[in-house]
Amino acid sequence: MMENIITIAVVVVVGIVVLNLLFWNKNKKTFSDAKKQKISERQAQRDQAKEYRQK
Repeated sequence: MMENIITIAVVVVVGIVVLNLLFWNKNKKTFSDAKKQKISERQAQRDQAKEYRQK
C-alpha cells in the first residue's frame, strides 16, 4: 500500500516538473513583454513630467 502512494507521488511531481518546463518559455516571453511595457510606460510618464516642468 505504501509503495503505491510513493509511486503516485513521484508520478505527480514528475508531471508537474514536465508541465513547468513546457510552459516556462511561453510564460517567460509574456513576463518579459509585460516588463518592457511597464518600462516604456514609466519612460512616457517621465517625459510628460519633464515637459510639464519646462512649461
